[in-house]
Amino acid sequence: MQNTYATGDGVGAITNSHTTERTDALIIWPPFLANVMRQPYSAAHWLASDLIGQGLSAEVWDVNRAAFARMLDRDFLQAEYASLEARRSALEAQSSLSPDGVRDYNSLVSNLAWLRLILDNYEECVGRHPRDELLYQENVPAVGLLNQFAQEFLFASADQYTEVTAIMRSVDEIRDLLRRPDVVRYREFLRPMIREMIATRRPRLVGLSFSFQQQALSCLVLAHEIAAIDPTIHVTIGGQIVSYLRRDEALHLLSEDVGFHSVVYYIGEDALVAMVRALHDGKPPPELPNVWYRGAPKEGPERPHYNPPPPRQHLGRYRVPDAFLAEIPRAVRDVAWLPVLQAIGCYWGRCTFCDTRTQNGTNALYAPRAEKDILADIDFYYELGFRRFYIVTDSLPPKPALTLAKAILARGIDIKWTSFFKIDRRWDVETLSALAQAGYQMPMVGMEHANDRVLKLIDKGYDRAGIVSFFDLLRQANFPPASILTILNLPTSTREENLEVVAFVEEHADRVRRFSYSPFEVVRNTPMARNPPAFGFRVADDADPTALGPPRNTIVLHRYHDEAGMTAEETLEVQHAFAALIDRIVKKKRYGGQGALLLDEAALPRFDGYRFGFSPTSHLATDVVRFGPDGQRADETDYLLLATLSASADTKEIPTGTYTLLQAFGGQELSVSELTAGLRDTLGYEASEEEVTELVRMLAGEGYLSYVRSPDGVLHPRENR
Repeated sequence: MQNTYATGDGVGAITNSHTTERTDALIIWPPFLANVMRQPYSAAHWLASDLIGQGLSAEVWDVNRAAFARMLDRDFLQAEYASLEARRSALEAQSSLSPDGVRDYNSLVSNLAWLRLILDNYEECVGRHPRDELLYQENVPAVGLLNQFAQEFLFASADQYTEVTAIMRSVDEIRDLLRRPDVVRYREFLRPMIREMIATRRPRLVGLSFSFQQQALSCLVLAHEIAAIDPTIHVTIGGQIVSYLRRDEALHLLSEDVGFHSVVYYIGEDALVAMVRALHDGKPPPELPNVWYRGAPKEGPERPHYNPPPPRQHLGRYRVPDAFLAEIPRAVRDVAWLPVLQAIGCYWGRCTFCDTRTQNGTNALYAPRAEKDILADIDFYYELGFRRFYIVTDSLPPKPALTLAKAILARGIDIKWTSFFKIDRRWDVETLSALAQAGYQMPMVGMEHANDRVLKLIDKGYDRAGIVSFFDLLRQANFPPASILTILNLPTSTREENLEVVAFVEEHADRVRRFSYSPFEVVRNTPMARNPPAFGFRVADDADPTALGPPRNTIVLHRYHDEAGMTAEETLEVQHAFAALIDRIVKKKRYGGQGALLLDEAALPRFDGYRFGFSPTSHLATDVVRFGPDGQRADETDYLLLATLSASADTKEIPTGTYTLLQAFGGQELSVSELTAGLRDTLGYEASEEEVTELVRMLAGEGYLSYVRSPDGVLHPRENR
C-alpha cells in the first residue's frame, strides 16, 4: 500500500477502498462539537500529514462530522422524536418539577416543536441538498437543528458536566456510566461506524485528538469500542485537554479498565511519529519526554518536564493538507471559512486568567509564521476557490496585520478574513484602514473588562483610556464594528465595576457588531489557578455546596469561592444587565444599518415610506404546560411555543395573537397603512396607525420580519445570527 494520506468520508458512509494491509495510524476527531461540524478540524489533518511526510501511512476519521451527518437520517430523527415525545408526556403528568426539571421540560418542548417542523418539511430541509454540501449551507434548517439539539438527542438525561467529567471517574463509576441507557444508545449509534472503520483500516495505532472537554465521553466510548474489536491496537490520547492532566489523572487514563495505552502531552507531532514508526517496525513504543505509557511509575513529576523545540522550524509546512481540502465540496468553497495559521501561542501571553503559555510545554512559546508563508497559503487556497479565511492566532499583532493587508490589496483579490485581535497601543489609522479595505471583517476583541482595577488584576496591558483610544481609532479608520468579548464576575470584581462594562459598551455601541460575555472560570495551569490568594479567591472541592463554577471540578476547571466579589443576587443582576445589552445591540444591528432607525422613535415616528416583509418561513405552535418558578404546575395561559423553520432555529413563547398575525401575513410585504387595513379586514382588529407602528416596532425588534424596504427601494435583509 502506498504511503498516501486518505480520509474517511466526513459526512456519511465509508467510501474509500482498502487492501488488507494495515494502516499505520488512524487519527480520530471525536464528537460532539457543533461549532466545528461545518468543516474538518485541522489539528487531526496536520498530524496525519506529518506522519505521511515521514513515510508512514495515516488517515483521519472525523467522527464528529460523520455522526452529525448520520443524525440527519429520517429514521433516526423520527426515532428521536418518539423518544422525546414519551419524555414530554411523562413530565407533563407530574404535578410539580424540580428547577432542573422545569428547565429540561422547556428545552424538551422547544426541541420537539422544531424537530416536528424538520420532519414535516424533510425534503426541503435535508433531502434535496447534496449530503456532502449540507453542513456548509448557511440557511438550511437542518444545520441549525444539529447546532442546537445534538447533545439533547444523545444525552437526554445528562447534565452538561456529565460528559466533561466522564473520563476521570472511578473505574466503578465508568462501568456504571457505560451501562447507563442514554450512553448505551450513544454506543449503539457509533458502533456500526467504528466497526467498519477498524475492519477496513486495521490500524496499528489509533490517536484520539482530545481538544475540548465535551469530547470526554466520546473518547471513553471510542477507546472501549475499539478494544472490544481488536485489543492489540495501541490507543493513544493527546490534545490540549490532556496537557492539563496531573500524573495521577494520566495514570488513571492508562489503567486497563479505562482503556488508553499512552497519553501525549503538549505539542505531539514528533512523539506521534516516533510511536507510529516503532509500531510499524514491530518494536515497542520508545520512551519519550512528553509521553507516558500504561504501567508508568506512580511517583514522579506532576506533568512531564518537556522543552519542545521551537516550532518555528515546522511552521512553514502548516498549509492545510490536500485531504482536508478535498472534504470541502467545490460548490461551497466560496462560503466555507478556511483556517490559515499565523502563530502558535500569544504575543502578549501575560493575561492572568489564560493558560496559553503553559499548554505548549515548559517553554513560554510564541512562534509566528513568516508573512510570506501566510500569503502563499492564501494564494494557494484562492486558486482553489476559497474566499473566506480565519487567521488562526491567539491575537493578530499590528505589524504583520499591516503587511498582510497591503499584500492582499496589491493582489487585487476579493476575500473576507478575520481573527482574534488585541487592544494594543500600536494600532494606528493606517493599519486599521488597510485591514478594512483588504476585506478584514469583525475582529474578535477580547476586551474582558472596562474597569482599571480589574484590567490591572488580569494584566491585559491597557487601561480604560487605552480602550477609548482604540475605539476612536476604529471610527477614524472606518473599521468594521467588532465582536467584543468580556468576562463576567472576575475575582474580586464588584457589582459597580461590572456594570461599568455595560455602560462602556453602550457608549461605544456604534463600533460594536456583537457583544458577548462568559462567566469567569478558574482554569488549571493559569497564574490565577497556581496562586489563588494573590487574586483574592480560594479553590473549593466537589462537596462544597456553595462554591462557584461547575457543579464539580473537571479536567480543566476548579470550583472556587470569591468572598470579595459579588453576591449571588448581584451576579444575577449584572448577568441580566449584560443579557439586556446583548439584546439591545442585536436589535440595533438586525437590519444592516437600518435597525437603529427602525427602533428609534424620534427618527421615524411613523415609518413613512417603509415597507416590511413578513417572514415567509413555516411556523408551528404547540401548547405548553406552565410550571412556575417554584416548580408547581400552573394554570394554562394564552401563550404558545412558536418554532420557526429557519437556519437560526428560533423557538420562543409568543401570545396567540402574535401567532395569528404571523400566519395571516407571512410572506407579504406591507406598509404600516396596509397592515392597519389588513388587521381590520382579515382579522377584525381595529387599531390606529400609531398603534400599528408600535406593533411593527415590536415585530422588528423580535425578529419576525425577514426584511425592510426603505423609501429609496433598498432592501435591508435580516441578518443570520
